[in-house]
Amino acid sequence: MRELESKLRAEQLDVENLTHHKVIKTFYQLLGNYQAKIKKEENEVLEAKLKYAQAKRQLEEC
Repeated sequence: MRELESKLRAEQLDVENLTHHKVIKTFYQLLGNYQAKIKKEENEVLEAKLKYAQAKRQLEEC
């Protein structure tokens, strides 16, 4: 469970870095793949949230 929680936090931090840090955002914009990168990272957050929620529900059922 802790591993999934850590993964979720890491993915959320990736999105935060891309959206709030000007240097990182500018770097990916200059490369021309900012939108693709942010979409990829947001999808990874959603996937991590789903896995975490599933694991939490399984623990609650036991």
